[in-house]
Amino acid sequence: MLQDIQAEDGSIRGAIIYNDQAPFDVEFIGLPGEEIPLDDGSIDSVLMTYTLCSIPDTETALPNPFFMRC
Repeated sequence: MLQDIQAEDGSIRGAIIYNDQAPFDVEFIGLPGEEIPLDDGSIDSVLMTYTLCSIPDTETALPNPFFMRC
């Protein structure tokens, strides 16, 4: 399963179109990125692109940029 975290600004609606073409399940999780509702240890890997520009409170979202609870 892929968990896709995006801003709730309409971009998520465009991404849903491609969900039907994926060979695996895709779950969309909306921001706020400061409070991502995932359990510790529930993620194998993280890919971040154009991320911090869409999170208003980056200090809360990433208190230590070298540590992520995967």
